[in-house]
Amino acid sequence: MRYKLRFYTAQDVLLRFDYNLELSMVIKNFLNPKYVEFLDNIGFKCGNKIFKPYTFSRLLPEQYQVNSYGIEIKKGYVELIISSIDENFWFSFLEGLLKEKKISLSGREFYLESISIKRLGKKKKLIAKTYSPFIVKNISKNWSFIEMERNLKKNLLCKVYVFKRKKYKEEDFNLKLFEKTLKKTIIVINGTPSEAYSGLLLIEGDEDIIETAYDAGLGLKNALGFGCIEDIKSKEEKTIYRVY
Repeated sequence: MRYKLRFYTAQDVLLRFDYNLELSMVIKNFLNPKYVEFLDNIGFKCGNKIFKPYTFSRLLPEQYQVNSYGIEIKKGYVELIISSIDENFWFSFLEGLLKEKKISLSGREFYLESISIKRLGKKKKLIAKTYSPFIVKNISKNWSFIEMERNLKKNLLCKVYVFKRKKYKEEDFNLKLFEKTLKKTIIVINGTPSEAYSGLLLIEGDEDIIETAYDAGLGLKNALGFGCIEDIKSKEEKTIYRVY
């Protein structure tokens, strides 16, 4: 499931380029402590790896400027897409958000204006754009483009298993990156540099595979705001809450 949150800021706000790390903590702090403990210590395991069941987009402001200090979001409306494959995430997150009705980034407040629900529908083919870049590897690994696609597939297979309890093989579905659309960014998390990519991609396969990619995200570090994708033809959404 996926929600679009619409906020309003009464002033310009300058954010660091890696503001998604701060935003990930804002989202986490809305969650029930017992649910956070479950995600961090038990969670959804594939081998020794624990997968988080959610991801989110970069902020989508009406107007912004990029300068040498960061990203300056102009006064006005800002949207945020949050997606999760676990309904318990939504029970916890929405309860916390609706108590506060605002978020704070870089010491500035963004006030909640509305919440809309977005539905993907049943699909066996998805052409998607990135709402936030996906991480495949750190820069110490010299992978070819085909190896990057294969690594994304392996990661997605693990997610389908832990979230849907279904097993697939790599040959059961197709995942293709449109190389000419990709833009690479070097990001640093906890001192480790990694490559993150934005662009277009194609996924063809069973509905469970596509739904998992859409709801849980592609690649690594999804709960830090990486790997959120959207159907390029997406139009279906319904406002379910509005602050007056």
